[in-house]
Amino acid sequence: FPRPATLNKLIVLAKASTRFCYRKNLIKFDPLKLVEKYNEVNERNKIVSSNEFTKLYNNIPEYLKPIVLFAYQIPTRKGELIKLKKEDVNFNNNTISLKAENTKTKKNRILIIPKNMMKYFKNIPNECEYVFYRKRSNSYIQIGNFSKSWKTACKKAGIKDFRFHDLRRVSATNLAQKNTSESIIKKLGGWETDIFFRRYRNVNIEELNKAVNG
Repeated sequence: FPRPATLNKLIVLAKASTRFCYRKNLIKFDPLKLVEKYNEVNERNKIVSSNEFTKLYNNIPEYLKPIVLFAYQIPTRKGELIKLKKEDVNFNNNTISLKAENTKTKKNRILIIPKNMMKYFKNIPNECEYVFYRKRSNSYIQIGNFSKSWKTACKKAGIKDFRFHDLRRVSATNLAQKNTSESIIKKLGGWETDIFFRRYRNVNIEELNKAVNG
């Protein structure tokens, strides 16, 4: 069954259509005027500590460690990272260009290469097309579905109900705790509104205590 968020998108589109028809006198009344959206109670707030992430990272297959480490530091999506190619990397300013056709928002985005991953990026094999890849025989291929490996690593690390996409929330939270401005975090993650940003930004007890007691 579709999630409430998915149904709400359809409801918004349907209500806009009937409202338009009513205003143009194409229909006598708006049949969806009183229809309300579902309560979106399916938002996730799962986050892991640095120690938990280290355990997870140590149990991830070697070929997945670069993409996992990157997602832990920069709020991105798995689909965006898997499609990255070497041609998208600019070592002159240490940036990565996310092309519009590969982003969820269909807009270009600039990412920064973390210092601790610079060596990895510069050592990507010349014959490899993708930034994050898997070696098979004598060739380098694009990373495919790794949900089974991810679940296995989480189980070994003792972490329950944690998805790769949750790293997006973790990285945004970690950046905020380093006093990175919200505008910069939103720019890196591709969030256009505060509503979506807040869904991925966790505020922990230490931050609340610091705000009150300094």
